[in-house]
Amino acid sequence: MQRVPRAKFAIQPISESMIGSVLQLNNDNTPHVNALTQPQLEALVEMADGAWSVVGEADHLVGFALVMGPGKPYDSLNYRWFERQFDAFHYLDRIVVSPTHRRHGVGTMLYERVFAEALRARMVRVCCEVNLSPPNPGSIVFHEGLGFQGIGEQATEAGLKQVLLMARSLESGEAR
Repeated sequence: MQRVPRAKFAIQPISESMIGSVLQLNNDNTPHVNALTQPQLEALVEMADGAWSVVGEADHLVGFALVMGPGKPYDSLNYRWFERQFDAFHYLDRIVVSPTHRRHGVGTMLYERVFAEALRARMVRVCCEVNLSPPNPGSIVFHEGLGFQGIGEQATEAGLKQVLLMARSLESGEAR
């Protein structure tokens, strides 16, 4: 597969006019991320410390990420787990890349933004979860390649999912 140059993509904040496209991309990628309604997505974008989209030619949405810092009124079981463990963290609630744009640098661009913004906010780690069941092994390998380490597991959605809780330190490259 030929790699698409990064210059073809731009990162920008998720705007109100993009909500429909972000919602569609999110819901097309279940079960790797939870499905949302438009009001749920709008609330997450409003609550997020970072809500970024990646657009390609003709401003076509190819990916997005939502990041939460500590102290948010977010009822996510995974977010609450990280909040009990750490004080200064950014939680990557969801990152989605269109299947047609995977392995083109879009995910890496988003993670570079996530890490830079976390450092700017004086966070010491970035946290996320990846599905173990249903399995998402490609995502685990990708995250490990970025320096994330597994630090726990938990069942979610009344036991329908099992997730690997991961963290990457921004101070030393270690997860602790």
